[in-house]
Amino acid sequence: MNVTKKVVRYALLTGLVLAPSSAMALVIDFESMPAGELPSYTEQGVTFTAPGGPNVTATVFGNTPNGTKGIIDSTGFPWVPTRADILGGAIAVSVDIGDFDGDADDLFLQAFSAGNLLLDVDLVTIPIPFVGMVTLSVAAPDIAYVIFGGVGVGGSSVYSDNFTWEPVPEPMTVALLGAGLAGLGLTRRRRIR
Repeated sequence: MNVTKKVVRYALLTGLVLAPSSAMALVIDFESMPAGELPSYTEQGVTFTAPGGPNVTATVFGNTPNGTKGIIDSTGFPWVPTRADILGGAIAVSVDIGDFDGDADDLFLQAFSAGNLLLDVDLVTIPIPFVGMVTLSVAAPDIAYVIFGGVGVGGSSVYSDNFTWEPVPEPMTVALLGAGLAGLGLTRRRRIR
């Protein structure tokens, strides 16, 4: 095999190796969120708001059920869910949601398209004696935003933490992956002859 073919083959294989890594999941753990009430909070291209309510707030005492800083609507009863708008979109989202044994809650995570079409839903019911966090997950080809929180007898003041999402793969990533696969196909075809 001459040098040119080796360079082309290396470039194509590198495209195959690098393409999947660009779709790695990203995590926001809210530890860098400033304390106090905020009209919105943006980190890593995701903007968190409380639609219908004025503020989301950091739990300044690190007292989410998993022992870390999280977010909760601070408006009081009735509490509203949190909305997370994802710049560039996502193909999968998960979030930890939990409570401190106040009441039974129906926890939810809903994924929407840019046109407000409901794409996927995850629901979990936690009973009255439950103290802790559960992870809810959704997946769809082009998630523009998600809404998450809880519905319960007492208004459902649930905490949210560890917001994780997988960005929509960029067109260049898909092209690199396609080129890598095509190059492998050509290499294999030439070997068979």
